[in-house]
Amino acid sequence: MVWTPDESLVGSAALTDFARRVGHPGSYQELWQWSRDDLEGFWQAVVDHFLHTIIPTEAFVHTVLANSGLRLSNDHRRYAVFDPPSSASPRVFGLEDVEALLATGANFARKFDDVRVLDAIDRHIL
Repeated sequence: MVWTPDESLVGSAALTDFARRVGHPGSYQELWQWSRDDLEGFWQAVVDHFLHTIIPTEAFVHTVLANSGLRLSNDHRRYAVFDPPSSASPRVFGLEDVEALLATGANFARKFDDVRVLDAIDRHIL
């Protein structure tokens, strides 16, 4: 059995938004075929799309990885603390958070303003 999203999910998906923006609102197969037939035009459209995305750094890497052919899991392995939970931005981690960050087992974390935090994490894992 293959899971198929309902129309409301498809309509609100980032990929659907991208397809509409670039003038290919048809099926995923049609979008994929365009990416194969017009490699330069497709990648220029991807760049243009991310230039107009609110948080492109949050989407671009995920998009590239998801389309890389790598076997990915549904565990995003990312750690962020939104305090309070309704906050629009995550809390900035400091040196006092290094042990807690390492204990999460996450491969990615955000948000850092101080390179000393990253250096401390590197000393533990490298």
